[in-house]
Amino acid sequence: WGSAEQVFKAFEIGFGIIFILEFLLNVYAFRWNYFTNVLNVVDSAIVLLTSLETFVLQMLSHTFGNISFLRVLRLAKFTRALKIVRTMTMFSKLRILLQTVAFSVGSFFWSMLLMFFLMLMGTIFLCQMLHDFVIDEGA
Repeated sequence: WGSAEQVFKAFEIGFGIIFILEFLLNVYAFRWNYFTNVLNVVDSAIVLLTSLETFVLQMLSHTFGNISFLRVLRLAKFTRALKIVRTMTMFSKLRILLQTVAFSVGSFFWSMLLMFFLMLMGTIFLCQMLHDFVIDEGA
C-alpha cells in the first residue's frame, strides 16, 4: 500500500470539508441558538480544532502537539445521527433489532464468563492429569 497515505489524506480532507460545511449550515440555520446545546458546542470545538490541524497546521508543517485524538471524537457525531432512527417509523424493524442486541449484552457477558470458567477448569484438569507424563523424562 504505497499510496495508502495519500488515500487516507484525501479522505481526511474530504471529511473535513463535509464537517465544516455541516457546521456552517447549522450556524446559518440556527444562528446563536445552535450554541445553547452543550453537545453542539463540543461538536463545534472538535470540528474547528481538527479543521485547523488538517487545513492550516499540516500545510505549514507545524506540529501543535498531538490533537489527533480528537478524530476519535468525530465518531460521536455519527452516533448522534442514530436519533433519526428512533423517530422514523420506517426503521421500526431496525430499532427492534438494535434493542435486542442492547438487551442481550448482559447475557453475553455472563455466558462468556461461564465459558471462561469451564475452559479454566478443563485446563487445570488436563494439567493435573498430564503433569507426571510431562515431568517423566523416560517416557
